[in-house]
Amino acid sequence: MPVWALIGIVGLVVIIGFFSVILFRKTGFPDIILLISLGILIGPVFHLVERELFLKASGFFGALALIVIMLDGGLSLELEKVLRQFRFASFLTLAGFAGTFFFLSLLLARVGGFETLPAMILSSALSCSSAAIVVPLLKEIRVPESVRTALSLEAALSDTLAVVVTIILISIARAGGVSPFFVVWSLFSAFGVSLVVGFAAGYLWTRALTRYYDLPFDYMLTFAILLVLYSLLEIIHGSGPLGVMVFGLVMANVKPIEKEMRRNLVFFGLRMRTRSETVDENFLWFHEEITFLIRVFFFVYIGTLFDFRELSFKVIALSLASVVAIYGVRSLLLSLLGKSEDVFSRMRKVMLTTAPRGLATAVLALLPASFGIAGTGDFGRYALFVIVLTNVVLAVGTFGLGGEEPVFGKDNGGE
Repeated sequence: MPVWALIGIVGLVVIIGFFSVILFRKTGFPDIILLISLGILIGPVFHLVERELFLKASGFFGALALIVIMLDGGLSLELEKVLRQFRFASFLTLAGFAGTFFFLSLLLARVGGFETLPAMILSSALSCSSAAIVVPLLKEIRVPESVRTALSLEAALSDTLAVVVTIILISIARAGGVSPFFVVWSLFSAFGVSLVVGFAAGYLWTRALTRYYDLPFDYMLTFAILLVLYSLLEIIHGSGPLGVMVFGLVMANVKPIEKEMRRNLVFFGLRMRTRSETVDENFLWFHEEITFLIRVFFFVYIGTLFDFRELSFKVIALSLASVVAIYGVRSLLLSLLGKSEDVFSRMRKVMLTTAPRGLATAVLALLPASFGIAGTGDFGRYALFVIVLTNVVLAVGTFGLGGEEPVFGKDNGGE
């Protein structure tokens, strides 16, 4: 393809992405459907881009998108609400992942004809919501803050849990088993280490930005720090996305964090003289522009990965059955949890459908085949179809929620 044609396509994608967001905000018509459809037209329909080349770049592009989007998610969260909703989000993540994993494993093994371990690996990849899709979407739709916070946390934790479980299962398939220490360390490093390192890096960097407030290119330097943080956490088998989200959370909430630190230090007879400042409006403005760009290309990218030639009756039937199982388990969980939280009960439709699968599912589904594990070569076909189906469900579930004012007015106490 000529360079001028590629540049023109990029420009058209951004323009269409802009108007799709405007359309969503004005009418509530989901921009996700338009962007994925655009990707399908660019890729499998008109073959303007090479799908295989995009598949090879999925790991890099997915990591880059996650860094920007998870930073955006952290910057948009309030610490008080995060602490208030953490228990609910953790339970929803663990119970939802376990239930979905169990039923999908049975479905794929008994009905799909997969061996038990490969069925469990694919089930793990299909059991996580996509933080890269959920987090930015929740900023665009009219939902109470408690719901936005809970679903953002669930998506971040779910992605992390799926990565850990999938890697453990792949290790078992390759080596015939793993030590209990490996399992414990994988869980600890994915959650505990990521939280600590992300918090420390976020606080130290915010202190540095406060001290050198006139530092040029502060956003690009922050982004470089995040690239290093993400890489470091992945090297020590932590969760890069979770660490980045905590980093952003600290940057946006450094004042209440320092207030609590001072209160605790006074108890021990110590004083804390320095005061940090949250990120300024210019930083947030530029980040908003970058997030928009990444989000638009992310959904178009998902569309380009779709291939009609890979669809067979078995792929379609099993994928549809998997989607039914995913939302069946989620519906049951929300029925139980909604009894204790009125705001969650009122927002049941949004909470039910806000469980899309994304690039993390695609990457995890393709991972076992790259290690030469038998019976996993077709995983990518099932994963991509489930990704498209769950995003269509998400679009239907959030239809009409574009805008800035909450659907139910102020979120009073429904935290």
